[in-house]
Amino acid sequence: MREGPRLAARAVSEPFVAFTFRGNHRFMTVAALPRGAAVRPYDPRRDRESLVTCVAALQDFERALEPSLPPGSQIARRYVEAMLQRCAAYRGR
Repeated sequence: MREGPRLAARAVSEPFVAFTFRGNHRFMTVAALPRGAAVRPYDPRRDRESLVTCVAALQDFERALEPSLPPGSQIARRYVEAMLQRCAAYRGR
């Protein structure tokens, strides 16, 4: 197995958001959002493609660390569909 960069990880107990800003995918805790930013409920008509893009970008980042993983473009749509089904089954909790 190829040696990848060493990453520091910490458990995050507070809610976080994923978003795209000027073409860059970012993740941050809700508490760290800029003043005036709003977190709104997911809207499938408006947000689905951005969510798929975000999941693909996250997968591609992880794939850079572990090349045996599939590309984001291959898994993102199926992953998002499965995630949304789980959210619906548990009413988003």
